[in-house]
Amino acid sequence: MGIDASLIMLVIALIGLGTGGLTWLGRSNAARIENNQAANDQKLEAARLILDKKIESQYQALHDRCSNNGDRLQKLQMHMAENYVRNDHLEKAITKTENAVLKEVHNIGDKVELMNRHITHLIQALGKDKS
Repeated sequence: MGIDASLIMLVIALIGLGTGGLTWLGRSNAARIENNQAANDQKLEAARLILDKKIESQYQALHDRCSNNGDRLQKLQMHMAENYVRNDHLEKAITKTENAVLKEVHNIGDKVELMNRHITHLIQALGKDKS
């Protein structure tokens, strides 16, 4: 029985060491997992911050472009209004010029008619002188 008892004691001691070793190994793995999780959480938070900054930067750039386009649109609308006024003035000036030309043509026509009458009178007067 001496060998059997020492063998049993050895097996019990080995089981005790194995259980303690497994417990220590389990605790070590749990600590490693926690450390990895903390590191991953930090990396994720850093990535979120970078992404947030990029999104904010792109949003600001888009906002600036929209603002610039709004300013450009306003300037174009002002130019369109100015051009409308200019066109209106030009149309009025053209109408005045057309009216003046028509009046002048009418005056010239009247003068030509008057000259024709004078010529007719002169021709008649010359015809009376011959007779």
